[in-house]
Amino acid sequence: MSSLGCALQALRLVRSYGLIAPLWDEPDLREMVSDLSLILVTGLFSVTVSRCHPPMTEANTDE
Repeated sequence: MSSLGCALQALRLVRSYGLIAPLWDEPDLREMVSDLSLILVTGLFSVTVSRCHPPMTEANTDE
């Protein structure tokens, strides 16, 4: 199982026991989770783009 799958499974487990519900009402926690989600999505996007499209260097430009 991937690390993302493990993290999601752990989150479901914690949520099923009701441990995250009282914490989720805290505005600081919501903002932190939102920021971390944005960082994660941006990081995954940049990794995907860098794998699919290698950076332009002098070796692979046609001038």
